[in-house]
Amino acid sequence: MATALISTLAAGLVGAFGWRTWWSIGFAFAVPIIVGLQSRRASALAVATAYFGAASWPLARAYAAFAEASIISGALAWMIAVLLLSLPLTVAWTQNRTAAAWRIPMALAAGVLPPVGLVGWASPVTSAGVLFPGTAWLGVASVITAPGLILLGRPRIWMALAAASVLSFCFSKPVPPPAAWAAVKTNLAPGRRFEGADELVASETVQRIVSDSRAAVAVLPETVISRWTEATDAFWEPTLEELRRQHRLAVVGAGVPIPNSPAYRNAALIIGGDKPQPFFQRIPVPVGMWRPFGTGPSVPLHLNGPGTIEVAGQRVAFLICYEQLLVLPVLLSAIDHPTLIVGMANQYWVRETTIPAAQRASLMVWSRLFALPLLIAENK
Repeated sequence: MATALISTLAAGLVGAFGWRTWWSIGFAFAVPIIVGLQSRRASALAVATAYFGAASWPLARAYAAFAEASIISGALAWMIAVLLLSLPLTVAWTQNRTAAAWRIPMALAAGVLPPVGLVGWASPVTSAGVLFPGTAWLGVASVITAPGLILLGRPRIWMALAAASVLSFCFSKPVPPPAAWAAVKTNLAPGRRFEGADELVASETVQRIVSDSRAAVAVLPETVISRWTEATDAFWEPTLEELRRQHRLAVVGAGVPIPNSPAYRNAALIIGGDKPQPFFQRIPVPVGMWRPFGTGPSVPLHLNGPGTIEVAGQRVAFLICYEQLLVLPVLLSAIDHPTLIVGMANQYWVRETTIPAAQRASLMVWSRLFALPLLIAENK
């Protein structure tokens, strides 16, 4: 009983404090091992829920603010998500360490892939960028398989993993972003609350930021333009012409309406070329933005969208807000061989929580894992 209690407390501490800096995410690697060491399935469930519950608790408050719901609704959504995230590791638990060597990796993979991966925040797989920087897919495979192998209790496996981690650190180094690119941080109200004159003022502010930038490619945060329509395009025409004349581009976060529907797509919109070119968010916030069974304005799931888009000679992997907390969209982008990671977020809703720190830390970890330059544009 004491061992189970200590394990649960340790997992909870990792969840509560492990997602505030990039290096502390490495502690998440230990969670599936702690689960596997438990003597009973109930203890394994307690460890998993303590970790995912502590790691995702700030999301309950953020969800309540974003969806304009009560804190009770937020807490209910949090509990459902925690149970869903804890389920794979709990089901995979076994007293047979030989079986655990393949069951734990299967649970970690299940937590990354749909449907669990659509809410797969705080995944221990993210620790790959801390423990095995610069190793790309090999690092992903390592953190998925290593916990099960460690549970076999063979010192040679531990020594091999430690040596591989040390070598990764020795031969990896941060990659600076392209000199001609610049990420812009803003302090605007959230796009969906703009109405009438407020929308006009916000659009003028964003245009001024774009015009004042001297970067060949200026990247602004998510939803700095609430909706990009034909009217928006006409209003922006002087700025668009200026960009074309100066051979510059800008990337603005915008909602792109879906014709004949109240739904829209959350996009990184590349402007300054012949016409605006969108890169659509693939995984919007479940329930808050993506409402598969609801009505009214919503953002559809877009898992079959491209992983990258060509911008000024770079193959860019855009990770838009919620996607920065997941593993699935990162891996979908990695398949397309990106040369640059760009994070765009509107953090107005979560600015008083630890979520912005978790988003930045996650982006830094993925940048380190795949040895890719990183740009982060935030609206606070």
